[in-house]
Amino acid sequence: MYNILLLNKLIVTAFLGLLFSGCVSHFSGHSQKHFVIERLWARQTTNAEYLAARINHSMEPILFSELVIQGNEFDGLVAYDQKTGLKKWEKRISGGVTAPARLYNGVLYFGAGDGFFYAVDATKGHTKWQFPIHSEGIGAPTIDDGVVYFLAGNNAAYALKINNGEQIWYYSRVDRANLTVRGASEPSVSGSRVYAGFSDGFLVALDKNKGTLAWERQLGLSVRFRDVDAKPVIDADNIYVSSYDGQLYCLSLNNGKTIWTNDEGGFTPVTIENDVLFYSTSTRKVMALEKSSGKVIWS
Repeated sequence: MYNILLLNKLIVTAFLGLLFSGCVSHFSGHSQKHFVIERLWARQTTNAEYLAARINHSMEPILFSELVIQGNEFDGLVAYDQKTGLKKWEKRISGGVTAPARLYNGVLYFGAGDGFFYAVDATKGHTKWQFPIHSEGIGAPTIDDGVVYFLAGNNAAYALKINNGEQIWYYSRVDRANLTVRGASEPSVSGSRVYAGFSDGFLVALDKNKGTLAWERQLGLSVRFRDVDAKPVIDADNIYVSSYDGQLYCLSLNNGKTIWTNDEGGFTPVTIENDVLFYSTSTRKVMALEKSSGKVIWS
């Protein structure tokens, strides 16, 4: 898993380098085109130098107006000017911010390591509201029709009003496993339902207005890591999702019935392009599958 996370970070780092750096093309006759990446600036996001055990700074950078906003898993969020790297604002949060944030109408929504879920003004860094979740926030939120849906680290799902943080519903599951992957599924919304995976190995479909269970399907059967941390990907009447040490599933969106499976686990969402599904596995493979049958095209 560490190698996969490292690969993902290298890809993100390369992307940011291209975004914030000058890319110079050189040509010499018919010679090969080359790109030179020039670093414009670099900043430490922590308030003080951190010399303790390695921690995972996995929050995705947020681009807003002329700002780039970045969190760390130690002490909070910082916003910088995209061009100069000058600090514009900072918000210190004990335990930092691990989960990806979502930006909506100039407001950042995210779970944090201090046991709260936040709505923060992206322009100034002021807190609009915060809601206690009694666990670290490690799952990316989904915003739909004035509601933010997310999972907390204690295997609980929430639906809150985005304007004031008022709780609409709460749903939780008990996981008695000794080992879990430190992560949480990002919910997907389709029609009247919310779909999310849990660390007990189940994918569930919940009524998005009430949080009541429509159906559940056990995906993770491993004795080690059963977690369903990948975001469910919805395409037409099907839903595609994997468990970490289990399989990749194509299920009926309506009732969770299995359409096909592939014997490779994973923790990232699939990518669908026309009739082909691309999938990164927990065994360090990248695969292309037929969307309709799950047949392997290449790996």
